[in-house]
Order: sequence, then structure tokens, then C-alpha cells
Amino acid sequence: MLRVSELNIKGSKLKPIDSIKNISVSAFNRDYVAQNRPLLIKGGIAYWDALSLWDNEYLNRNAGHNVVDVETSRDQFEGNLFDDAEKVWMPFSRFLERLTLSEGETDYFVGSWLFPTLVADAPDIPTFKAFSMPIKRGMIMSRGGNRIALHYDWYQNMLCQVAGYKRLVLIDVTDTPFLYPLNSPVNYSPVNIQNVDWSAYPEFCHATLFHADIEPGDVLYIPTLWWHAVESVDRNIMISQSFYDTDSDLLFILKKMLALGRLNLTKKQMNDLCTVLESGLNEKETIRAVRRQVNSQSLDDVKRLFAHRQLMFKK
Repeated sequence: MLRVSELNIKGSKLKPIDSIKNISVSAFNRDYVAQNRPLLIKGGIAYWDALSLWDNEYLNRNAGHNVVDVETSRDQFEGNLFDDAEKVWMPFSRFLERLTLSEGETDYFVGSWLFPTLVADAPDIPTFKAFSMPIKRGMIMSRGGNRIALHYDWYQNMLCQVAGYKRLVLIDVTDTPFLYPLNSPVNYSPVNIQNVDWSAYPEFCHATLFHADIEPGDVLYIPTLWWHAVESVDRNIMISQSFYDTDSDLLFILKKMLALGRLNLTKKQMNDLCTVLESGLNEKETIRAVRRQVNSQSLDDVKRLFAHRQLMFKK
């Protein structure tokens, strides 16, 4: 497993994210969700039956008949951008057989909806109540030894680790200008954080990196638009509970980016956006006003940031 000291991060700052054993829903919402800050909850799902039950035999007996889509990307397993990604449909029982092959003989992993027959083993946790709009609940499983390239998601994520270990490096959305984001896919960075090409990406040294090591029973909260790279070790099972971002999330992020000067805008464009944000409108009306401003002035950085809300198309 990658050690912090092995990261070729040069001038980049590396910090642990906040870690806690217990937190109330109100404190979690106030101090982390509302502030767009990640959090590691140690032992947050230690009571789940899944931790003790989900060996391959149990999973095969209870869910093996399901047909799942399996990724076959070697690039993704090596932490690169996965141009070679393919999906193969197979019975879950067949995928479980693949997990028993020696390392290097298969680069399969699966991400699917949590099977109905397994839901009782992995019930909702109290901190889920901090979110109002769930998207999906998926099960991600691999034999380990894989790395996922630096990217961000357009939703809030609660990662619940059932088996194996993961190391994540996370970067705040406000450091996006230092990550050389791609035009396609827009939510991926070409920077390999394990071996940074400083001649190609010199500005990466200005990014602040956060790290988190998660083990069975842990829960990691990743806020919307936070960049993250993932390394998995050993037979690995994670339940990912995703939630839509809210208008307040997007406005908070936009204000952070403006305050730090991280958007490529002229002084007038910044002032015009600040005027909209300080207009006293409610959140939904403010989002609409921001959309109008972005469209009328062709503010590409803001369009890109909120592409998942189709900011450039909807009035």
C-alpha cells in the first residue's frame, strides 16, 4: 500500500483529514456537510452484519444469481485515465470466481446497485439523515491492488468500508486550477499523484493534499466536487451511498472559489457575480440569477464547475 512518504508531491502540502469516532447528525451537517469538508468516521459501520458475513460463499449463496456489469480496465487498475475501459456483463457468481485468481491474472472489479437480498446486512446509518436527496446505493468490489485516477464526483459520497483497506488522497475543489483538469472527461485530472511529472504540471505544487486511510467498519464522507484518488488493498468491498448536492452546496463552493480568486474571471465579472450572490435572494432564485449571469457573460470556469447542473443550458 502506498505510504505518505512515497508520494512524489514536492512542494504540495499533505494533511490528514479530520477523524472522529462519534458525531451527531446536527454536528456532522453543521461542521462538515455545510462547510464542504471531508470527514473520516472511525467504526461508523462497525455494527453492520456485512462485516462478518460477506465472504464469497455467503455472497454467492445470497446474490450470485444477479447479473452485474464488470469493468475490465487495466489503465484504471494502474491509476491512469481509463481510455481502455470496457464493461462486461456476467453473473455475480462468475465475478466472485474471478476474485480467486492470482493477482495479475484479472483486472476485474464491479460497481453495481446493492442487491436487495443484502440490504438488511448494511442498514442506513444515522449520518445519512444529514442529506435529503439520495441518488443511489452501490456495492463496489475488487480483489484489491487497483488505483483510481484523480477525479471528482458531482454528488456527495458516504463511503462505507466493509472489507479490505483503502488509501485516499483528497483535494479541495478550490485547488482545481492547480490540477490541470481535462476537457473530456471534465471531472478527471491527468496528474499522477504517485509520480508527478513536474515539468508538465508545475502548478500542482500549490495544491493542498489531504489523506485518509480507511479500514473495515470506517465511513468516509467526500463532499461534492472534492478531488480524490483511491488505492485499494486486499479483497475489497465498499458500499457507496450517494446524495445529490443542494443549491446551498453549490453557492457555498462558488463563494469559496471567488473569495480565493480561483476562477478565471475579470475583475468586473467577479464583481458582477458577487453582486448576484449578495442580492438577498433565496437560494433557488440566486442559482437562477447566477445561471443568467454565467450565460450572458460566457463564464466558462463557472459553467465547467457546475456542468452537472447544466448551468450553460438552463435558464
